[in-house]
Amino acid sequence: MEVLTIRYSWQQMAALTGGGFLAATALKALEDGLGSIAHAWSDPLFWGLMISFGGLFALALWAIPAARLSQENISTHAYPFKIEWREIRRFKVSSFFGLIGLRIYGVKSRFPLWIPMPRNRIHRIYLLMQRTNGAETVLPAFADKRLNNALPGDGPRPAGSARP
Repeated sequence: MEVLTIRYSWQQMAALTGGGFLAATALKALEDGLGSIAHAWSDPLFWGLMISFGGLFALALWAIPAARLSQENISTHAYPFKIEWREIRRFKVSSFFGLIGLRIYGVKSRFPLWIPMPRNRIHRIYLLMQRTNGAETVLPAFADKRLNNALPGDGPRPAGSARP
């Protein structure tokens, strides 16, 4: 049984870490006012702590797999349930500031399972889905322009997709 582990790319980790930093800064500004931010940002101890905690957070994001695709099901750590390939009801390709992901809805799931699609793994994900029974419901997602452009030029293309 083949299992494909998908980890966040360094761009996704940087975006999540930067987003957390901006959220913490905004909360501090709401609590104490804008003057406290200028004071905190000029402190070298603050920057040392923020860089070390940001690095630890990014390392933890990298160490925990974002998703696992096997020939039977899809699972993630953020979503406590597994979705079997034959239970997929619908899907949607999403892009958030250039970070491409695939939202998959199962028969029993209320919320989607979000799978990040790093550019260096899209081809392997596509090949795994081609060999998996029941994954043909998701394969049309690769005709989406954002995913289709990320596939290598010599690799297989989904039916009906055109080269850019």
